[in-house]
Amino acid sequence: MSTKTTVLVSGIILLVLALPLLVQAMRHPQPVADAVVPQAPTVPLASLTPATPVATPLQPVVLNKQIFQEIQSRRGMAYADCVKMIGSEGRSVSPPAQGMQSYRWDLPDGSYQKLTFAQGRLAGGGSGRDRPEHPIIGTEWARTLERAARAAGKPVSITVDAFERLQNGVSYAECVKTIGSEGIRFSFGNSQGEYSQGDVATFVWSNPDYEARIQFRQDRLFNKMWTGRPDLQTSSR
Repeated sequence: MSTKTTVLVSGIILLVLALPLLVQAMRHPQPVADAVVPQAPTVPLASLTPATPVATPLQPVVLNKQIFQEIQSRRGMAYADCVKMIGSEGRSVSPPAQGMQSYRWDLPDGSYQKLTFAQGRLAGGGSGRDRPEHPIIGTEWARTLERAARAAGKPVSITVDAFERLQNGVSYAECVKTIGSEGIRFSFGNSQGEYSQGDVATFVWSNPDYEARIQFRQDRLFNKMWTGRPDLQTSSR
């Protein structure tokens, strides 16, 4: 036989001899050793220090008139935007009526600021200072108090005579001319108790122990009254 034939026959013989071993290896594969994953060092629980939360102190909201002056110059702002600028919610001071709602903020100096919203948008604002409710007194009692004030040398900003000359329908400027001095703006709002610019305004002229309150609707006088201190005897009214 030639050399090539001899090599071919030898290869066939070797393949025949190795075939059973290949079949056995395929039927019974050897398990592969698991890969070794390095473990992190174990730290005892006792040595762990819990993280201490950092407390953020709450800063008190300090209200001031400048904030409200800035807000009142931006008519049409939403209530939420006003609260964001002020830093706190307002206290509702009037029930919603015809889409109007008023809120109040108390300032550290004892005064307060009010904002009125129409359909959820800023429509006006104002300020004031709380005072005790004064009882209404009659004209004769006011005249008695006026005489007592003059006898004691106390100033009188409005006389009973001037008060009596004020007629319904006159303007605030005409009232000032008759009385002789400006009044102090006490409040403004409409007849439902809602506060809106330019509707109803109340001005006060104070005398010792008593005062005159005069109300205007659209700058026309429609109501006036004398009021005294809460502790004032008013049996003669």
